[in-house]
Amino acid sequence: MTSKGYLELLRTNANYRRLWLGSVVSDLGGWFNLIALYTLIRQLTGSPLALGIVFFLRTTSWAVASPFAGVIADRFNRRRLMIAADLVRALAVLGYNFLDRNRDRLKAATIDDVPATFQTIEAGVYPLTRPLYLYVKPRHARLVEGLEG
Repeated sequence: MTSKGYLELLRTNANYRRLWLGSVVSDLGGWFNLIALYTLIRQLTGSPLALGIVFFLRTTSWAVASPFAGVIADRFNRRRLMIAADLVRALAVLGYNFLDRNRDRLKAATIDDVPATFQTIEAGVYPLTRPLYLYVKPRHARLVEGLEG
């Protein structure tokens, strides 16, 4: 039995070629989403800590969801799942665009006469905010700009 190289497999196997191309397009979309999200967080907050928190939450959510995703992938049509996941991601990206273009018309709710601004949310004054506690070793705290030990 002879083994095929990747290029030969792409040339000769149409199903594999379509799967590979779909995966490439999906991965590119994921990377563009990631870059846009990190750029947005950096521009809105200017905080390396906020960027780190977003990175942590994305990574953690992936790790938590993976076992469930495996079960779902085994029980449902994978092609349809992949298309559905990409459509959900596209809606999320379009949602960012919609929010950005309609900032003047969309307003967050004022609660107890406290407006939802970056300042009131960051200060913990806005009623819907909760503190986020990070436990960091003292020797690591000095390595992150803006994080006090």
